Amino acid sequence: MINNCNGKNNHINILLVNPWIIDFKAYDLWMKPLGLLNISSILRRNGYNVYLIDCLDRNHESVIKKGRDYGTGKFESEIIEKPALYKKIPRYYKRYGISLEAFLNDLKKIPHPDIILVTSGMTYWYPGVHLAISMLKEKYPSIPVILGGIYATVCSDFAKIHSRAVVFPGSNMSEFLYLLETYTGINHTFYGPFSPDYSHYEKLDYASIVTSKGCPYNCTYCASKKLDPSFVSRNPYEVISEIKFIKKSCNISDFAFYDDALLLNPGIKTILEEVSREYLKFHTPNGVHSGFIDLTMAGLLRKAGFKIINLSLETVDENIRILTGNKVKIYEFESALDNLYREGFSKKDIRIYTMMAIPGQTFHEVDKTIDYIFKLGLKNNLSVFSPVPGSCDFTKIKSDLSDPLTHNTSYQYYVGEWFTFEERKFLMDKVHRLNSRVS
Repeated sequence: MINNCNGKNNHINILLVNPWIIDFKAYDLWMKPLGLLNISSILRRNGYNVYLIDCLDRNHESVIKKGRDYGTGKFESEIIEKPALYKKIPRYYKRYGISLEAFLNDLKKIPHPDIILVTSGMTYWYPGVHLAISMLKEKYPSIPVILGGIYATVCSDFAKIHSRAVVFPGSNMSEFLYLLETYTGINHTFYGPFSPDYSHYEKLDYASIVTSKGCPYNCTYCASKKLDPSFVSRNPYEVISEIKFIKKSCNISDFAFYDDALLLNPGIKTILEEVSREYLKFHTPNGVHSGFIDLTMAGLLRKAGFKIINLSLETVDENIRILTGNKVKIYEFESALDNLYREGFSKKDIRIYTMMAIPGQTFHEVDKTIDYIFKLGLKNNLSVFSPVPGSCDFTKIKSDLSDPLTHNTSYQYYVGEWFTFEERKFLMDKVHRLNSRVS
């Protein structure tokens, strides 16, 4: 979807691009390019003409929409050739999002850009990022392309060599505006507070928001500290105003919190209390922290309109919990469940995130965790450990991880270390079998 937010003072056109996902699997769980949308708000206030092409917009005019619950759904996709590293993986490799033709058609509809900003997600999605940059370079060979986002931050050296873009790692907005100044010659003002600029979308099913940046924990499998070194909470009343504004201006009722540590925001209870009067539906794609779900919090989550509660557990093994950061204790987890049940949530409203093949973890420990979750009558979202650059566990992997394609969870499922493929397959099959028995 293309839209323009007219600037007041400058005649500089900036194009924002959210590229395709290229992977073995992808699903729209309230995915919006929040970084780009926040930047759009700042650029607008500095007087630029801003345009957005979101290759993952499921409401794009070229897409036959496949919707599911609460605005989620399947992306359009096309099977493509696997890179050499993935040749032995027995799954289809796909490009998810709008067609290449639709992307080129969108480019024809906008004024010639003076600067192009491209974002990036998972490190192993970089083929979609590079494809977008290549197509942009072909059409606008003399226009600077700046690449930011997760891949650009945690794999900045690789991106600088292979992406053909100017790579901006990190999330420091002042540094970004200084970089932009080198191309425009314009001294920028960092206006704030600001909210994601959803005016780019003609039709919206949901909105993604954050109440904080970063995480105070130091889990060994996570690179949150590299993305956002400090944990910073937003003013709760700014968040409340943002939710109310988006609800009214976009006529939507589904909101997804994409915080790394949602319940650790000191103002979260104020936020939940206020938005409970808006009759909305809230979702947490990232797992929330069990240790902060007392009876009051459970009641607020219910009252505010949370539909599915995803709880992070990772493992029931005490040694592995301590080894990986000791974020969740079993007694806190069980207390959280009890509080959620007492406030009206049912077992079908709760999902548990667990992990397997964390460095140091054993097959039997994961099997024990699977049995524990099943005895509780809950569904288990078991994920394969993915080595993330910047995390402590990344350094424990002995195999060559220089190509970010090796970070892919599907790749790790088939050839990863610590467990054999037969062990990983047994555990995953067991989870699928037991989940099917949970009503």
